[in-house]
Amino acid sequence: MAEVPGASMRLPVVTVGRIAGQYGKPRSSATETRGGTVLPSYRGDAVNGMAFSAQERTPDPRRLLQAYRAASDTLMWLRDFAGEEFFTSHEALLLPYEMGLSRTDFLTGRRFGSSGHMLWIGERTRRLDGAHVEFAAGVCNPIGVKLGPTAAPADVLALIERLDPDRQPGRITLITRMSAGKIRDVLPPFVEEVTASAPAVTWVCDPMHGNTFSSPSGYKTRRFDDVLDEVVGFFEVHRALGTHPGGLHLELSGEAVTECVGGSLPVTMESLGQRYETACDPRLNRDQALELAVAVGKLTRS
Repeated sequence: MAEVPGASMRLPVVTVGRIAGQYGKPRSSATETRGGTVLPSYRGDAVNGMAFSAQERTPDPRRLLQAYRAASDTLMWLRDFAGEEFFTSHEALLLPYEMGLSRTDFLTGRRFGSSGHMLWIGERTRRLDGAHVEFAAGVCNPIGVKLGPTAAPADVLALIERLDPDRQPGRITLITRMSAGKIRDVLPPFVEEVTASAPAVTWVCDPMHGNTFSSPSGYKTRRFDDVLDEVVGFFEVHRALGTHPGGLHLELSGEAVTECVGGSLPVTMESLGQRYETACDPRLNRDQALELAVAVGKLTRS
């Protein structure tokens, strides 16, 4: 995927992967109810299990070690077979895990989170006075911040000041998740105000999370056309303001899953259940992902 827009722009593309599974999952509700039974929500395999039972939904700290081993095995495989430098990233959600993997360079005194190269703060955890922002401010990794349509430009500027007071290029990536219907109206004020104060931030579009809905059969899904339209809107806004669209944040699988509807080889509402394999969010399949890459390549050429 990276090669397609890279060839169109004649620029290198940095590939950053959130891979190997969803170990920490933010949830809007602390509990889940089925048939009158109330249990803790599934919060990712590093916390509890997905099966709806009291045993599986009970948090178990040993799962943190299991997640670490699985991630370590995957990274070892990548180092052997990827054939090029590959960077990793995830949301710094489980703070005990992140703090346990933080290390200080004794020559420079700088502290780094060693669980991934780039860490990000989510839409639910970006409170200025929250523990997740406090952690991110204390490490020297590149930091991403997810921004939904309910954010305010003033809040974003305060976060930048907290996380990057020295305005270090490459330190802050703002990952917008506005939805296809809102991106063209909501994004411009953010870009204008942030560019005036912190022009060195990187702007990245997450066209997945703002376009999620439930199908009639109950599957959580996304429309390919909505995903593409948000990317197009992201480019349109930056072109109009003279700023640089810096990247995409996608959820995809190299396999022929049926989790997002649409595309040239379409997944239909009726076929969602054929290979719906995600434990968390619906992903583009390999054909949809490559189709999106080609579309982004055309956007960069124009």
